[in-house]
Amino acid sequence: MNHPERNIRNHKIPLRLILVVPFVLQILIIVGLTGWFSLRNGQKAINELASLWREEIDSRVKQELTNHLNTAKLVTQINVDMMRLGGLDPKNHKRSTDYLLTQFQQFPTLSGITIGTEQPNYVGLARSSEGTLVLTLWNQDLGGVIDYNLDESGEITSISKIDTDYDHRKRDWYSSAIKLGQPLWQEPYLTINPPRLVISFDRPFLDSRGQGQGVSDAELSLSNISDFLRNLQIGQTGKVYILENNGNLVASSTSQEPFQISSSSDEPIRLQASQSSDVSIRKTTNYLFKIFENLSDIQAPQQLDFKLKSERQFVQVTPFQESGLDWLVVIAVPESEFLGAIEQNTRTTIALCSFAAIVASVTGILISRWLVKPIHAIAESADMLSSGNLQQRIAEPRAKELATLAKAFNQMAGQIQTSLQSLEYNALHDPLTGLFNRTALQSKLQMAIDRSIQAAGEREVSSLFAVLILDLDEFKLVNDSFGHLYGDRLLVEVAQRLRSCFSDKQLGNVLTSQVARFGGDEFVILLDDVSDVDLIRQATRQILELFDRPFDLNGMEIFFGASIGIVFSSDEDRPEHYLRDADIALYCAKRDGKGKFEIFNPGMRSNTIERLHLGNELRRALSKGELSIFYQPIIDITSSRMSAFEALMRWHNPIHGKVSPAEFIPIAEETGLIVELGWWVLRQACLQMRSWQQKYSACLSMSMCVNLSSKQFSQIDFLDRVKQILRETEIDPDNLKLEITESIYMHSAVATEIKLRELKRLGVKLSVDDFGTGYSSLSYLYRFPIDTLKIDRSFIHNLGVSDDSSIIVESILLLGEKLGLDVVAEGVETMEEVRWLQDRGCKNAQGFLFSRPLPAQELDLLLSETVSIDNL
Repeated sequence: MNHPERNIRNHKIPLRLILVVPFVLQILIIVGLTGWFSLRNGQKAINELASLWREEIDSRVKQELTNHLNTAKLVTQINVDMMRLGGLDPKNHKRSTDYLLTQFQQFPTLSGITIGTEQPNYVGLARSSEGTLVLTLWNQDLGGVIDYNLDESGEITSISKIDTDYDHRKRDWYSSAIKLGQPLWQEPYLTINPPRLVISFDRPFLDSRGQGQGVSDAELSLSNISDFLRNLQIGQTGKVYILENNGNLVASSTSQEPFQISSSSDEPIRLQASQSSDVSIRKTTNYLFKIFENLSDIQAPQQLDFKLKSERQFVQVTPFQESGLDWLVVIAVPESEFLGAIEQNTRTTIALCSFAAIVASVTGILISRWLVKPIHAIAESADMLSSGNLQQRIAEPRAKELATLAKAFNQMAGQIQTSLQSLEYNALHDPLTGLFNRTALQSKLQMAIDRSIQAAGEREVSSLFAVLILDLDEFKLVNDSFGHLYGDRLLVEVAQRLRSCFSDKQLGNVLTSQVARFGGDEFVILLDDVSDVDLIRQATRQILELFDRPFDLNGMEIFFGASIGIVFSSDEDRPEHYLRDADIALYCAKRDGKGKFEIFNPGMRSNTIERLHLGNELRRALSKGELSIFYQPIIDITSSRMSAFEALMRWHNPIHGKVSPAEFIPIAEETGLIVELGWWVLRQACLQMRSWQQKYSACLSMSMCVNLSSKQFSQIDFLDRVKQILRETEIDPDNLKLEITESIYMHSAVATEIKLRELKRLGVKLSVDDFGTGYSSLSYLYRFPIDTLKIDRSFIHNLGVSDDSSIIVESILLLGEKLGLDVVAEGVETMEEVRWLQDRGCKNAQGFLFSRPLPAQELDLLLSETVSIDNL
C-alpha cells in the first residue's frame, strides 16, 4: 500500500539546486540588464557623441572661414585708411607696387589686391597660374590697363597684356561697392588663368560728403578652405562641405574642385553640390532640398539624420552669413563612425559583469586597488603639470599597458617642457639673428627705468643707462640689388659684430649691454648701469668702427655705413618714450650726413614736430597756390647775353613767410611729395618757356633748365610723363634741359643709362648739377649722354682763396673741353670770378652778379628790354 506523504517528502528540492538556481538566475538577470542598458545607453551615446562632434567640427569650420575672410577685410580696411591718410596714391605706380608686394608677403592667402578710383586710377596685383605675380596699372594715354609680369624681387620683366577697353568703374565689383556705399562680399566667381574659385571683398572709400572716390578690393582663393576641410579628421568617411543657397558648391573635404571644365568651351563652370562625384555630398544635398523648399529658409543650425544605404547619416546644417555672403556649412557623418566603438564597449561591459559575478569579491578589490594606484599617480602628476610644475616623471609599473601609459605621459611631459622653452625663446628673440626682439628689449628697458626711478625715490646715486638705435644706411639698395637673401645675410653679420663688440674685454668689463633687432635693418642697444657718459660715446664710436671693415656676402665684399641715435636716462617712465626720442636722434644723424651718431635733446623733438607740421602744410601748399616758380638767367659771359634759365621752386607760407628751399625740399624728399612737385615744376616751366618763345624770338635758341629728384627719376612711368608734358606744352625738346645729381646714376647704372638715352633720343638735353661734390666717375661721364656740367658754387666762391678750388675748377673746365661738354659755373658773384673764368675758357655762368632768381613777370620785363635793345 502506497503512502502519498512519504512520496512528497522523498521529492524535496536539493539545497545545492536552491543555491545554484538563484545564483545563476541572478547572474543571468545582471548580465541581461547590463546588456539591455548598455545597448540603450550606447544608442544614446551615439546620438550625443554625433551631436557634440558635429558641433565641434562646425565651430572649427566657421572659425577658419572667419579667419580666412577677415584677411581680406583687414587688407581692404588698411588700404582705405592709407588712401584717406595720403600714404597710398594709385597714381604713384612705384610706391603703390612696393606697397602691394609687401601686403602679398604679409598675407599669403590673398590671390589678388586691387585699388581703383574715379579719376580713374587703377593698380592691382594678382597671382598667375605659374605662381608668379602680375601687376596691372592704369595707363592714362591708353585709357585702359597694362598687365606686367614681375620677378621674385618685384621688378617688371615683361608686359603680359594690354587692354584698352578695360574700365574698372564699369565692373560689378566696383560699381556695386560705390552704389552701396559700404563694404560687401561679391558672390564667388571663377577665374580662368588659373582655373579657381575666388571671392572678393570690396570696401569703398568716400570723401567728406559721402561721395564714393574709389574701391579697395581683396581677392581670396577658396581652395584654401577646401584644403582646411580636407585636413579635418571626420572619421574615415565623414564629409564636410559649404554651399550657396542655390546649391552651388563652394568648398568640400573631398579632392573634387567646386567647378568643372566645360566640354564645349574648355572653361570652368560652377558645380552644383547635387552633381558632386561624392555620394555622401550628393545624397545629403538632395535630402536638404527635399525637406526645405528653399535653403535660404535655414536661419539657425539644424541637426538632422536620414538613411543612406540602410545606414543613418548624421547631418548638421549651419548658416554662415556676412556682408552679402549667404552660405551653408554642411557636415555629414555615417553612424558607423561611432557604432563600432559603442558595440565594443557594450561587449566589454557584459563580459566584465559576467567575470565580476564569478570572481571573488576580495580578488576584485585587490585587483582594482592594484590597477587604480598607478592611475592615481598619473592623475596627480597631470594635475601638477597643469599647475606649471613641468618636472614630472612617473615610474613605469610592471603591467605592460600601464607601463605604456606611464611612458606616454612622460614623453608628453617632456615635449610640453621642450615646447614651452621653445615658445619662451621665440617670444623674446628675433628668428633671423637670434638677438632679443622688441618685446624682450622693452622688458629690459622697463627694468632699467624702474631701477632708476626707485634709486631716485630712495635718494640713492642711480647709475646711467642709454638707449641706442642703429639703422643701416641705404640698406634697401642691398635688397633691391642682390635680393632679400643677401640682405638677411648682411643683417646676420651685423648682429654677430654687435655681439662681439660687447663681448670683448674692453667694453664687456665696463658695460652691461642688451642688443636687440626691432625688424628690418633697425637694431637697438641698451647700455645699463653706466658710470660715465663718456663710456657711452666711446662704445658708440666703436660700434661705428665695426662698419669700417667690408662685409663678406658669399665672396663679395661690400662696404656699408650706419647711423645711431642715442638717448640717456631721464625722468621718463615708459620705454616707448625712450625709443621715440632715440629714433628722433637717429633721424637727425641721418639728416646730417649719415655714418654718424647724434645724442637726443628736447629741441630735436620740437624740431621734428615742426618739420611734421611744415610737411603737412607743404602738402596743402600746391592746391592753395602758395608755391611759385622763379627763373634765374644763365649768361653767356663771352657775349653778355642770356643763354638759358633755371626754374627754381619758391614757397611763401601765410604763417612762416618765405620758406627756404633748403628747408622744404628735404621734407618733400622724405615724404615722397617731391615727385608730385617735380612734375608740377616741369609742366609750369615748359609752359612758361613756350610763352616766352611765342613773344620773343631770342628765346627760341634758349634752354629751360629743370631739376629732377632721384625719386622722380626712378618712377616706372618717368619717361611717359616727360613725353606727355612735352606734347601738352608743345615745347621743342631741344629747348628743355633736365638737371640731375650724381647720386641718381650711381644707384642703378643700367636702368639710369636706359632712361638717359631715351631722353636724348627725344631731343632733351641733360646736365649734371653740383658737379664735383658727389660720387662722380669718369667712366659714367663717358658712358652716359651728358651735355653739360655745372660746377658747384662752393668751388667758385673759393676761387683766388683756395688753390685746391682753383685746381678743381680748372680740371673740370679741361674735362668738359676734352669730352665736348658745356660747362656752367654756379654762384658767380664778382667780376673777378667772371674774368678768372673767361681767362680759362668758361663760356656760361650763373649767379647773383647777373641776376637773382626772378618771378616770371619781372623776367618778362627784362626780356622785353633786351629785345628792344637788339632792335636798335
